Amino acid sequence: ILDYKSGRRTTADWYGERPSHPQLLAYLAALGEDVVAMATVNVTAREVRFDGIASSGQLLPKVRGVEPPVGDGSGDPWQVRRREWMARVERLAESFLAGRAVV
Repeated sequence: ILDYKSGRRTTADWYGERPSHPQLLAYLAALGEDVVAMATVNVTAREVRFDGIASSGQLLPKVRGVEPPVGDGSGDPWQVRRREWMARVERLAESFLAGRAVV
C-alpha cells in the first residue's frame, strides 16, 4: 500500500495506540492478506522518500521490516502486527461512530 504525500513528511508511529497514518491501516483492512508493506511516498523537488513498514526490509527503499512484539516470538511478526493493527483500527472506528474523536 503506497499513499502519496507532497510537502513535509511526518514520521509514522506504527506501534502506538494512536497511529499517525490510520488511513493506511484502513486500506490494510480493506485489501486483506495479500498486503506485505504500507508506506507513505513523499515527493518534493529534492527527493522521493518512502516512510513505512514492511514484512521484510528488502521490499521498499529505506523501509524497515516490522518489529516483532516484545515477548511474543510466536508466528510471523507481520501477521501478529497485522492482527494488532486491525484491532486498533476497529477501536478507532467504533470510537468515531460513538462520537469520540480526540484530535
